[in-house]
Amino acid sequence: RRNTPVRAAASQFYQATYWRYYKAISDYAARLSYLMSLGHHAAQAVVIRPGGCRDGLAPDLEQWLQAICDCLLAQHVDFDILDEDALSRATCTENRLVLNDESYELVIVPPAASIAYGTASKLCAFAEEEGKVIAIAPFPGEDSRGDRHAGVREAFAVIREVVGELFLDISRPGDLPVALGQALRAAIKPDISIKRGGEECADITCTHRRVDELDLFFLANHAEEAREVRISVRCDRAPLLVSLDSGDI
Repeated sequence: RRNTPVRAAASQFYQATYWRYYKAISDYAARLSYLMSLGHHAAQAVVIRPGGCRDGLAPDLEQWLQAICDCLLAQHVDFDILDEDALSRATCTENRLVLNDESYELVIVPPAASIAYGTASKLCAFAEEEGKVIAIAPFPGEDSRGDRHAGVREAFAVIREVVGELFLDISRPGDLPVALGQALRAAIKPDISIKRGGEECADITCTHRRVDELDLFFLANHAEEAREVRISVRCDRAPLLVSLDSGDI
């Protein structure tokens, strides 16, 4: 047999259009990864996912949950999503709902005909501790895991009496941005505001992390063009702006 020489393919970096800028991309990713790994997530709100993580969702409920998440992102209110099993492990402490390292000052309940009695009781205790609960019609009236239907209705009656205008009587996801935006402003003071033309700029999203007494806000512009915005943050000291491109502060 005759030996045939084998030639290696050209480097993938040589073929790629960005190879000349790979170091800049790598440095950017390294800075972002390092900062995003510090501390813990500091969400203000939690969205309840009815049922457990293995339970399916009806298409209309999926639409409502997506609309709620889109609205929170547009209003720059950082949030988590918890199913009822996770919520059952949370505790009510000083008008906050606490689960592991997370501490929430607002709970949002999507439209649901039924919810577990334990969930309703936890939300009622949270509201009575001056925690904020936003619920969207139709409000739960049945126990999804038992027969304590009257207890669920009584719990939500108490919650509604406590939070009042935070119960939203709307019938379609298209009405949510205005109604939920007003409820958010009445319920909490956001940790950050990113405004353009006097309104929150939905093109820019934000993630909030906390390291001891240091707050980190990660901003990302999803528009194709640059956005000039006015940013306000709740802090005790002067904020610092970190450039992930250069590392300059």
